[in-house]
Amino acid sequence: MPHSISCYEAFQELLRQLCLKEFPCGFGTWRNPKNQFAEGQYSVTMKDYGVQYEKMEVLQEYLNSGTWDVDTSWSPEAANLRSVAVSQPWKLDGVKGMKFTHEFFKNLRIIDQQVNNIDKNMLKLSNLENLTLSVNLLKDVSSDYLPAHLKVLELCTNCLSSIASLCKNPPPLLHLGLSHNQLYSTDEYKFFSVEYWPSLMSLDLSYNNLTGLVELVDRLASLPNLKNLVLQGNPLALIPGYRGHVVDALRELSIFDDITVSADEKHHFKGLGKKKELILDEAQLVVTIDNLNGIPMPEEMKEDDDRPEFPVISSQFVVQYEMLKDFVPKTCETRDLTTRGGNPSLPVSKESIRLVPTEVVFHETLPKEWEESEILIGHKKLHLVDDLTSLRDFLLNGICFKVLVKKTLSWPVTPTDETPDVPETPAKKSAKDGKETPGKKDAKGKDKGGKADKGKKKNGPRESDAQLRSDPPTFTEFGSQVVPLIMFLEGDHKVDVMCHCGGGPMPTAEELKQTNTEALEESPKPDTKPSRGKSGKRRTPSPDRGKSRGKPGSAGKKKDSKKTDHVAEDDNAENKPPPPITVQVQVELHKWNTASDALKQLDF
Repeated sequence: MPHSISCYEAFQELLRQLCLKEFPCGFGTWRNPKNQFAEGQYSVTMKDYGVQYEKMEVLQEYLNSGTWDVDTSWSPEAANLRSVAVSQPWKLDGVKGMKFTHEFFKNLRIIDQQVNNIDKNMLKLSNLENLTLSVNLLKDVSSDYLPAHLKVLELCTNCLSSIASLCKNPPPLLHLGLSHNQLYSTDEYKFFSVEYWPSLMSLDLSYNNLTGLVELVDRLASLPNLKNLVLQGNPLALIPGYRGHVVDALRELSIFDDITVSADEKHHFKGLGKKKELILDEAQLVVTIDNLNGIPMPEEMKEDDDRPEFPVISSQFVVQYEMLKDFVPKTCETRDLTTRGGNPSLPVSKESIRLVPTEVVFHETLPKEWEESEILIGHKKLHLVDDLTSLRDFLLNGICFKVLVKKTLSWPVTPTDETPDVPETPAKKSAKDGKETPGKKDAKGKDKGGKADKGKKKNGPRESDAQLRSDPPTFTEFGSQVVPLIMFLEGDHKVDVMCHCGGGPMPTAEELKQTNTEALEESPKPDTKPSRGKSGKRRTPSPDRGKSRGKPGSAGKKKDSKKTDHVAEDDNAENKPPPPITVQVQVELHKWNTASDALKQLDF
């Protein structure tokens, strides 16, 4: 098949694949000629007469057999046309036969056939009611070449950026499918009105680049018969009041984004369709990072007598992720949310504000020290993004969360280091004059006191913070995981994920169950009361009970058993894989559940 063809050429190719003139269809030596007598008129003894011809019933059975079966999924009429080619092949012969074929089809599906235009030959299919041209290369669709009785037109996954030519003299469509195209301009919204589609009942505009929600809904409100609308996957679907505004503004809508519009939902969003000033083209995302688990103990915290005194190493742990740069109005400031309750919100400015080009920036949590059980991150931040198209594309790729260790090396200050001149204090002046300061007196008293303070000095900090200089910190990545967020474009509002960012493998559900069972079995049992005899008195220990303790060799056996136990434990620890490094992450797309949520947004 050529690289790109017209719609009618693709239709002719599908007709050719039906094999309407080949066995068992059409005329051929396998058919009984019309001028021959029926086989039943002859004697039974003439059983071999007409054996070279196939009976009509047998030819019909051959149509669906594996040998002569063909693909007829592109139209319900395709299989019926093959049946006509067997029973009445003369109807498909000649010029009249071609006209009969054209008028025979009411449904046509041409999918992924590299169709790049709709030509005037499509007008020959005068009875066509349902035309599907999905996954093709259409950049323009002219209504002049569409059949007059067309009711359903599906143009999903093409290259359409405008439907102006489709609206010149459009057919009375009941359904128009334009999903997964390149519609983006608000100038196209004027074509979605009753002037062009008075009978339209279903409209699919999902996964385009539409942004102006209020302007689009104003046009759609003029369609009197619209019952089914799909807008998901567009940048405007990320707006907090997206569903509420559409449901309240289009009161006759029955299904929105493949979800039935209930009476309760209409009641909850009542009045929101008229409050257009609250529907701003901006989205609010809340990123929450809770706990970090599985981080191994830093080497500097382990006991090692051979470790040099300097540099002093400090390790802290952070979680890093990417996000589009926040849109900051001049009348407000961004704030980190530290509380978990309530819906996050930002003030809204009614003034026109010049927008800054959106860019991707890194966000990091506050550095946290190592903890044996888990590291509490406690990060919660709201991101306000006004570039909805960039945000939609960003969410399609997901957010990458990384676990990093921040290491800082500190060295003692040497005399060569430049230090600022510090004015002398009265204490220093008195020290120069030979007078003892209270600190020196205390120091002398401590020296007289004995050697007890030496150990304290040894175990304390090696150098004070004032005597150390720090190198620029270095960051090392433990691991990362991408959290997919495409479900935000499909109607979901919250994603809660346990990210695996290095370490050992994540345990399966069965392994977790087994670990919990072993932990319950190893848990210490409560102390039992001493046993009592029948008389109720406590039993006295047997006099021979302690004799075994004094047997020769018993202590040695116990020591050997303890050594073997320690060796076995060390071997198990070496063979056991390290725990997985996990971080609990939650990403929420802020949405309004009722009309009152829009008013709460203004109360800051």
